Amino acid sequence: MGKEKPKPKILRLNNNDISKYNISKISFTPARFNVDKVNGETNIITSIGEYIINWNFTKVLKGILNDYKIKKVNQNILGNQFKFNKSQIVVTMDKNLRIQNQKNII
Repeated sequence: MGKEKPKPKILRLNNNDISKYNISKISFTPARFNVDKVNGETNIITSIGEYIINWNFTKVLKGILNDYKIKKVNQNILGNQFKFNKSQIVVTMDKNLRIQNQKNII
């Protein structure tokens, strides 16, 4: 890509949310993109502890990095993944596996 390589964007939680949600150690699970046949990649999802974090990928591409949604699930999250071409998220937790609509997160 040479000189045309895009500048990386770093997604972070803002300090107010770190304090509000009492997050003491920031260790994200691997981030995942959803893929829609019509719109391509539209969201990025990751998690920290009991919290799922979802960024709007269109906004991220525009440089809006601090607009995200957080949802607590009351169990430690081990991983998460979008279902292909669906508005659903598969969340793997310590004692449970949950499939929920993306609209409940964002």
